[in-house]
Amino acid sequence: MALSPEYTQNQSDRVVKIYGDILEDFTRNVSSKLITSDKLLDAIGQDGRVLFDWQQSRYALIPKLREENTKAIQRRLNKIEKEASNAIEESGLYDVTRNEHKYLNAKEAGFPMGQAVPLEESIRLKQVMAGFQKQAYDKLNLTNSTMLENSLQKYRDIVDKSAAQVLTGQTTLDKAVRSNVRKMAQDGFTGFIRRNGTTMESEAAVNMIMRSTTNNVAIAMQDERSKEWGTSFFEISQHTDSRTLCANDQGKIVDKSLTYRNVTFKGVWISDWAATSFGMPAGIFGINCRHNEYPFFPGLSERSEKVDTKENKKSYEESQKQRYLERKIRSAKREKIAAEKRKDEQEVNRAQKKISAAQKDMRTFIDNTGRTRRRNREQIVTN
Repeated sequence: MALSPEYTQNQSDRVVKIYGDILEDFTRNVSSKLITSDKLLDAIGQDGRVLFDWQQSRYALIPKLREENTKAIQRRLNKIEKEASNAIEESGLYDVTRNEHKYLNAKEAGFPMGQAVPLEESIRLKQVMAGFQKQAYDKLNLTNSTMLENSLQKYRDIVDKSAAQVLTGQTTLDKAVRSNVRKMAQDGFTGFIRRNGTTMESEAAVNMIMRSTTNNVAIAMQDERSKEWGTSFFEISQHTDSRTLCANDQGKIVDKSLTYRNVTFKGVWISDWAATSFGMPAGIFGINCRHNEYPFFPGLSERSEKVDTKENKKSYEESQKQRYLERKIRSAKREKIAAEKRKDEQEVNRAQKKISAAQKDMRTFIDNTGRTRRRNREQIVTN
């Protein structure tokens, strides 16, 4: 038995939801400092220097915005640490606890192996778990710093771009701010910057961190437990909607000690672990991979049923489409939050229509595919 993709996603969602709440606060805090009044707009139309004064007055609010957004993170730090810690602990123990009987049965059946200490007495397993918990904390703290600085930069960009658009006669200040705030709500805030300079939105970054960590801690603890028992054979889990590289490796029986490679052992074909996609970012057990492993005992264990490759491709494409539609719904809801904070009724109405259209697209997609709608992934905090 191995962690299912649904299990790891649900564990990740516990933390992603908290960050969604933070991003809604960021959106409100930025938008509340960009309200434009009729009096201001009339004054700018009569005297261009008023625009410069508006720009400087917005800059003056940056320290307050930093304070507000810092508090939005700080008041949730304990909850983030608790949920992340619990998700990692539960994921790590899930597999080793449920697979322990396989080692015991294999030992009793005479499979050549050692004798492990009882699970609850394994110091090494606790050390492995603690290491992954610290790793997750460090990565989430980096995300916190990145999204905070990005929220301030996006605020500056809105102010500067809006002023420039007015000065060059492209539009009015009200329309410029409306358009730029809308784009901010659509794009979200950066939570991760890759080495090549490309960025990842905060919720996506947290999802990547938590999914990878919960999956990796389960694999690492299973590896460690197998060492304690003196075995090294595993079957790689299988599921539909897997990525191309992963789909090529799922279901294989491997010997991680590399003693048996591309040979038949006790009537079972043992694939070469070194020849799999392990180690590649998009490969088996790589970034955002949802595959896992479980102990296998050649001559005793039965292999899992193979996943249909055509069905796998279809399911994967549908899962990606559903996530895209979920993001569209959340993005439209954030646009509405920003408009409400600016008291922009025209933009509120436009955003509401966008929400309705996105939800209609989701209903149509669910009806056509028969997939389960995950409404919790469409929700945001509205107060």
